[in-house]
Amino acid sequence: MAEASFRVPGLRIWAAPALAAIAAAGVVLAQADVPLFLALNHSALGRFGAFWQNITVLGDGIVAAAMMLVLYRRRPDLFWAAFIAAILVSLSIQFGKALRPTLRPLGLLGPEAVRVIGDEFRNASFPSGHTATAFALAAILWPAFRSPVARGLLVLAGCLVGLSRIMTGAHWVSDALAGGALGWLLGQLSLELARRTPWGRGAVFQAILACLFAAPAVWILAGYDTAYPAGQALAFGVAVASLAAVALTFVPRSGRDRTPRDEFTT
Repeated sequence: MAEASFRVPGLRIWAAPALAAIAAAGVVLAQADVPLFLALNHSALGRFGAFWQNITVLGDGIVAAAMMLVLYRRRPDLFWAAFIAAILVSLSIQFGKALRPTLRPLGLLGPEAVRVIGDEFRNASFPSGHTATAFALAAILWPAFRSPVARGLLVLAGCLVGLSRIMTGAHWVSDALAGGALGWLLGQLSLELARRTPWGRGAVFQAILACLFAAPAVWILAGYDTAYPAGQALAFGVAVASLAAVALTFVPRSGRDRTPRDEFTT
């Protein structure tokens, strides 16, 4: 694939995150966060607590990092971009929470008004780190698929993670919208930075990245607490599957090209 295929996407790709950012601003300016949150948090969808716990775990930074191991020795370009994204998202979320310290729904409305699923969180609401992580992950994996259905599922997964943050009582609607827009922006930026820094796709550096991404997987296996009991098994499964995926790349397969795909290069 030509190098130009990995340049920052055009208007069509940016439309959804731009609308999400505008919607987040609109919700805040209209002071609609509370009524929107209550309508969603207390809707019939909230009855599926175990489902939302499993969905929200997919946006956990530790679980997402473990997931990225599947790219090792398969897509060094995207593996390098995933590492850049992990740094950018982590720093941006912490900066955002410090810049705009806001109470979470439970902290503002109290336990009588909020349906909480999983652990209780009261502070550092804006933006949603889980949603940002999910959309950054979707952006990183976007070039790996050509099927509109597969790409649609990536976006759907990100949206469900954002919704799960509301259903579990952890975030306002504006937090999720802003997190989604931020995550997609940083994911696309990471792809461009990875394209411009080919040294990050070298074999030695990729091995170092694999060790760094393996640490979260090992942490999960050692008992990392996702804060959502019903999602612990899924997190454990992700860790096992990701480590197994790395191991499989070292199994000889006759008659197949073992050269990793790197579509940043011409």
